[in-house]
Amino acid sequence: MQATDRRTFLAVVCLGFTGVPVSVPAQPVAKVYRIGYLSAASEPAQRASREAFVRALSEHGWVEGRNLTIEYRFANGAVEALSSLAAELARSRVDLIVTTAGSTTALAAKRATDRIPIVFTSGLDPVELGIVSNLARPDGNVTGIGGDLTVIEKRLEALRDVTPKATRYGVLVNPSNRVHPIVVRTLEATAARLKVGLQQIPVRDPAGFDAAWVVIRRDALGGVVMLGDGMFQTHGKRLIALAAEARLPMVVATSQLVREGGLMSFAVDVLSLQRQAAEIVDRILRGAVPSEIPIEEPRKFEMVVNLKTAEAIGLTIPQPVLLMADEVLR
Repeated sequence: MQATDRRTFLAVVCLGFTGVPVSVPAQPVAKVYRIGYLSAASEPAQRASREAFVRALSEHGWVEGRNLTIEYRFANGAVEALSSLAAELARSRVDLIVTTAGSTTALAAKRATDRIPIVFTSGLDPVELGIVSNLARPDGNVTGIGGDLTVIEKRLEALRDVTPKATRYGVLVNPSNRVHPIVVRTLEATAARLKVGLQQIPVRDPAGFDAAWVVIRRDALGGVVMLGDGMFQTHGKRLIALAAEARLPMVVATSQLVREGGLMSFAVDVLSLQRQAAEIVDRILRGAVPSEIPIEEPRKFEMVVNLKTAEAIGLTIPQPVLLMADEVLR
């Protein structure tokens, strides 16, 4: 066969006897996973945490707009909105839900679905709070990061350290937050150990902030402890301003609030926590089952002190407290 004939023969084979080019199987399209991100706080209050989580996911190869879509839902401090937001994410059939800004968020997600994997981030005891029943083998579709209530005890201890002459303190509680009664019991035990009084200051919504501070001033409380709560985080700047007006020390719930003018905090390190959450999410997206991932403890806690705020309210922070702090803002 001549060279020309051979070329003609090969062309016919490649095109097929009908003259139509043989189709080449398309490469499989990589799945784009959808994650639900549920927070009790507002987007501005959660921004640093959210951005840290997205960065950590990218380190594992999960990039928004490429192989990942994140559906964000923020309750803006309204605890009662969490149930509907969690149900909305469940109906949208996301592949996984991450919960932030408090244990109430995790509980809302758990009520919304027993099928979609849930990864919660909380520094508190998830067994005592009812999120899971077992740390080593968590329930069904729920796993995540949880510690114990020591972090809450440390807030009152830190307040006591900077106000040694005070005999009675207040604790801001949200009656709508199902977790707060459990947390307050721990604080009351800590107060008894420190031989100081503890008074609950209930605040159901931001409209009640001013009235709460009237009570705090009237009862001459020596300082205030802020519990973790989406409403308190969302409206943290307002609470900080009220504390400054009263020239009263307040231990806030997050280090971010200290950077925004709060006096001091003792809490889980947010950036470290989000890296842990991203690691767990990565494992689940790659096929791991939530019930086989033991509950992890937070890897890092941090104490942050704002000396400018201390000076503004006429408070001297003892040197031992400054030495204990992980960060001192001057």
